[in-house]
Amino acid sequence: MKNTEEHTPLIARETSVAGLWELDPDRSTIGFGVRKMGMYTVKGRFRTAVGELRLSDEGKPLAAHMTIETVSVTTRMPPRDLHLRSAHFLAVKSHPTIRVQADTFWYDDHGGLCADVLVAIKDQTRRVKLRAHAHDEPGSLALHVRGTVDRRELGIDPPAPFRWIIGGEIELDALLVFVR
Repeated sequence: MKNTEEHTPLIARETSVAGLWELDPDRSTIGFGVRKMGMYTVKGRFRTAVGELRLSDEGKPLAAHMTIETVSVTTRMPPRDLHLRSAHFLAVKSHPTIRVQADTFWYDDHGGLCADVLVAIKDQTRRVKLRAHAHDEPGSLALHVRGTVDRRELGIDPPAPFRWIIGGEIELDALLVFVR
């Protein structure tokens, strides 16, 4: 159930958090995990992203967007990374970015921040529900964001035998650090 009217600020501080916050790419991590053959999880991350978060005077999120460079994907296994950059997966030559945009936020019954985000990758755009919780750090705002997306809905559907080996769900796990 979406509870948009009664909730606490994202971060309760004595000083105002209102305004625009920029993603700090050096302190942020955009990670993912995908099951392989149902036996283990392959983990990876994107090393390059830019983004912004806008907060109200009360510390409520109003809007957020992020652009991720697909060529920056790494699983720390170069042959796999080359494959992920190929046309079968991320198609980095024709689709150099993944775009993420959020403008709907609410708190769930447990007080967790939820966001309805648009994810645009390759030629597909889909809505994905993400959950986040905040960490209050001096001079910055850190959000730990998690969610799940079906890779096939985002146009990541490689040919056989890869489509049978790779799990359908991508687990997203990001630590996004924002600064003024």
